[in-house]
Amino acid sequence: MGDIPNTVQQNQTPGIPGDFCDANARFSAVAGQGQYVAGVGGVNVGSFVWADSTGTTLTNSGSGTITGFVAREQQALIQPYLGEYGVNIPAGFPVTAYTGGGFWMTNSGTAPVTIGMKAYANYLTGAVTFAKTGSPTASGTVTASIASATATFTAAIAAPVVLGNAYDNASVMTVSATSAGTLFVGGTLTGLTGITAGTTIVGIGSWTSATGTGTVFVSPPQSCVSSTGTETGGLATVTATGSGSLSVGSILSGTGVTAGTTVTQLATYTSTAGTGTVYVNASQTASSTSVTATGNVETKWEALSIGVAGDPIKTSSFVTG
Repeated sequence: MGDIPNTVQQNQTPGIPGDFCDANARFSAVAGQGQYVAGVGGVNVGSFVWADSTGTTLTNSGSGTITGFVAREQQALIQPYLGEYGVNIPAGFPVTAYTGGGFWMTNSGTAPVTIGMKAYANYLTGAVTFAKTGSPTASGTVTASIASATATFTAAIAAPVVLGNAYDNASVMTVSATSAGTLFVGGTLTGLTGITAGTTIVGIGSWTSATGTGTVFVSPPQSCVSSTGTETGGLATVTATGSGSLSVGSILSGTGVTAGTTVTQLATYTSTAGTGTVYVNASQTASSTSVTATGNVETKWEALSIGVAGDPIKTSSFVTG
């Protein structure tokens, strides 16, 4: 027996997000070893994705150029209890990232869409907004300096298990001691015996700075015996906010700031105070300077129809003319 809808559409929608909107050619990204699978937290249909450093895992968050767009191919599951529909492809499931073609995309922004606008990918969620060419969204401007952040610890990493939460397909790293620094989301891990290159912390479990022990979630999935490791990244100190605010996923740019520097965790910073510290992915040293936080990146897709907030927009990567 099928689900009983709790709403009725008076007018049929022209398209469902993620559907192909034409019969033209479409192209997909080539994975590394094996095939692409959904990463920690899964990926959502009708959104943009980025590949990890191994070229095998896709997530809805990243920085720089996107890897592709996730089409609706009946691969998502209805995961919430008594849910009517589902758009999330669970962690570990195969995913195709399309690099070209025509698709329906939801306008997740607040501004109306006009024909010819470019589709932009949100760095944190992969959601789609539309704007003129060369108009990425600046989420904030601040005055900040950046210093290297390092932590040294003893830990073992266990093979991933289905946890039933946002960290499915992540491995659990159990930290038995932290000899220096603080563990944080987004830092790169090295030193552990047999650790995979490019491993990062994607979430904090029971670990606390008070005890220096507990669990954190790491990706890509793997297992390592107990040994000594190091986490490296950066800590940005914000002394003033000119406009907007910083958020996880914002890409920072400014004099002396390493390209692709991404906010991975808010430490003491709050948007209310406009000051404090945030962790970033790249280890570096940058003197106090004006920093712009950018929330999305322009893609090759272009709007072929008009719409308002929440509307499905017909798009294509094949620009005419």
